Amino acid sequence: MAEPLLILAVHAVESLHTAEKIRLLQEAGTVESFASFSRADVERSIRRALRIADFDPGRLLRAAENDLKYLTQAGIAYTFYWNDGYPPLLREIYDPPFVLFYRGCLPDPEIPLLAIVGTRRPTAGGQRSAFALADDVVAAGVPVISGLARGIDAAAHEGAVAGGGRTVAVLGSGIDRIYPLSNRRLAESILASGGCIASEYAPGVPPLRYHFPARNRIISGLARGTVVVEAPAGSGALITADFCLEQGRDLYVHRAGISGPNAAGCASLADQGARTIETAAEILDEWGRTASAERGRTAGKQLPLDLAEPGSGNTPTDSSLPAGSNLQTGAAGRAAAALMDRELGGEVKRRFGTIFRSTGSID
Repeated sequence: MAEPLLILAVHAVESLHTAEKIRLLQEAGTVESFASFSRADVERSIRRALRIADFDPGRLLRAAENDLKYLTQAGIAYTFYWNDGYPPLLREIYDPPFVLFYRGCLPDPEIPLLAIVGTRRPTAGGQRSAFALADDVVAAGVPVISGLARGIDAAAHEGAVAGGGRTVAVLGSGIDRIYPLSNRRLAESILASGGCIASEYAPGVPPLRYHFPARNRIISGLARGTVVVEAPAGSGALITADFCLEQGRDLYVHRAGISGPNAAGCASLADQGARTIETAAEILDEWGRTASAERGRTAGKQLPLDLAEPGSGNTPTDSSLPAGSNLQTGAAGRAAAALMDRELGGEVKRRFGTIFRSTGSID
């Protein structure tokens, strides 16, 4: 088993895919060996040129040592790709997180999760629908996963907590950098209810724009299926939908998102064949799980009233679907894992949203 210090140091090498980090970890073997690595050694290991200006293994190891101390002090756990505790569903996706930091309890791998995602600027009906869906899903023992953003994400987490169930929030920042700050109390409620907050980013990493499309692959990758509740054209939730299909998972759109000002994204997915649902029972029946016999569970519960903040501009992660998005041609999850194995062998190389065959040259 690799040393924790080495794992965190390798994880901190920027611009590497997980397959490349695994190769580098194997090549280095020990902290002492990694400390002597040159830029050329790294490039030989990953079989291409580094896209960073500076490679300093001593600095990386010092930072990793500080991270280890902080993780212990702050009560933050982490799991590595080869650890037994690493979520097995996440291993099936292409480019799974090399390290996953988390607070709380990682979800039981034997129980499916449902991802509920959507726009940060939802309609009141969209918020109510996300809240109610999550509330009913957790009543059947199915945890909910989302991204802790304003709007639909927050409503889904709120619904799960209100329903007495568990929910997982995946961040686009370091595990200690809750974003947006307005959802800090919600994050505390998630942990208090037995849920989990997770991130592939080390402590202290800020919520940068490009982190959020990348974290969406983890949201869909941990879930058996994803529901897009409301998504206008260009919504980041559509990236999650695209990852869901690429990973071979179930994709649904909520009936509440098929019409109205935020309908373009959901309507397009429905036109391409995504199943339209309105209740948790429709998903649970398909998964062979029993929905709660109690109907109208949200009646009398306080629905979130202040989750959508028009014009607040949460994180700028709403962007268009990656090129090649197609509902009919999503790769199965195990095929995605096989692609990673091929990349480890140098047979293929990956760029965001596209697979390229390796030419054997360093690019």
